[in-house]
Formats: sequence, C-alpha cells, structure tokens
Amino acid sequence: MKGILKFQLPEEAVEHELALKGSALAAALHDFLYQDLRAVIKYGDSDLDTAHAEKWRDKLIERLEEAGVVHLVHV
Repeated sequence: MKGILKFQLPEEAVEHELALKGSALAAALHDFLYQDLRAVIKYGDSDLDTAHAEKWRDKLIERLEEAGVVHLVHV
C-alpha cells in the first residue's frame, strides 16, 4: 500500500514542510518530554522550578492528546 500526499505549492508550503519534517518534530517533542523535562522534574535544575516543569509537561501532553498526535511522541 502506498500513500501519496499532494500539495499546492507555494500556497501550501508550510503544510508541505510539516509533512516532510513531521518525524523530526515528533522526535524533538519526545526528547523534550523524556529527556529535558524529565531531568528537571527528577533531578531539579537551578534555573527551572520542578513544579512548573511538571505543569508544562502535563500541558504539552494534553495538547498532543487534543491534537490526536500523542502517539507520535510515545507519551
């Protein structure tokens, strides 16, 4: 099975770029959630408040769920 995406360029250039780099975006979100925020929450950080990091992590997960893409970052 094949899937073909077609874009009307240059009008849909942003959508085209997102389609091309979607896996990189998912990887960046995954790293942010599971490396950066996790490290702040687990070990603390002199520049960031742990409670705030937890709230931002939960908010990001909520937004990903609402967008229906939470599975793309393995939450």
